[in-house]
Amino acid sequence: MLRWLKALPLALALAALIVFATFAASCGSNNSQARFVNAISDDTQALDIEFNGTKAFGGVGPFTASGSNYVSIPTGSDQILGLASGTTTTAFGPLDSPVSFNSGSQYTVVATGKLPPNTTLIVAPVDNNTAPAVGKVNFRVIDASLAVGGAVDVYIIPNIATGTPSCTLGNNCGAPAISGVSSPQSSTTPYSTYETVSYNSIGSYGYTMYVTPTTETTPVQGWSGGYQLPEIGSVTVGSIRTIVLVDNPGGQAMSSTPILLTDLN
Repeated sequence: MLRWLKALPLALALAALIVFATFAASCGSNNSQARFVNAISDDTQALDIEFNGTKAFGGVGPFTASGSNYVSIPTGSDQILGLASGTTTTAFGPLDSPVSFNSGSQYTVVATGKLPPNTTLIVAPVDNNTAPAVGKVNFRVIDASLAVGGAVDVYIIPNIATGTPSCTLGNNCGAPAISGVSSPQSSTTPYSTYETVSYNSIGSYGYTMYVTPTTETTPVQGWSGGYQLPEIGSVTVGSIRTIVLVDNPGGQAMSSTPILLTDLN
């Protein structure tokens, strides 16, 4: 009897520890996660980004991203505030309404437009980082450019060994990889779904990307030479990329150098 009583506190302590560890693991796996892109065209300083008063990202420079790694953010309804990095000086926000983030999901958040009162936040639907089929690449486009007022199409064309596109835009290139991505000024959504493109089976020569007004084959201003997407992974491993279209500094035209996020591989 006495031996059993002595063992009881230890058993209770172990049980409590197991319950706590299970709860902590559950909480950790259910946190929302996000990454942040600073595409504000007249911003000239790095930003710290707070979610509900807690800094989630530090020193995100103009036309850069916080990185492809996600950080934990509060689940539920969040107020997002941008501060001049290392200060308490407000750069933007909190904007008109909070943003809702689901438990256990990952998000890409983009600040675009110009500094207040003309800053816009784009929060794309839940990021899907499930690997595509072998030999395939998934691309998604977020249009954070306000310089092109209408919707755009995106062509992603495999290169040949010389590093040039395997077809001429408007001549045997077929349909765009991604169609009808709306401007942030539009009432419709400024992002695409994930679209699958075959890996360049000719070799690891990358892709040439063009942006055109939707249903047209003439590139938007500054995009006549296209943008060279870097070589992507291995043909044996599926990859995912998110492409963020941004404006040039000052916002007079769409930049021909988008921000490329490596989501997977």
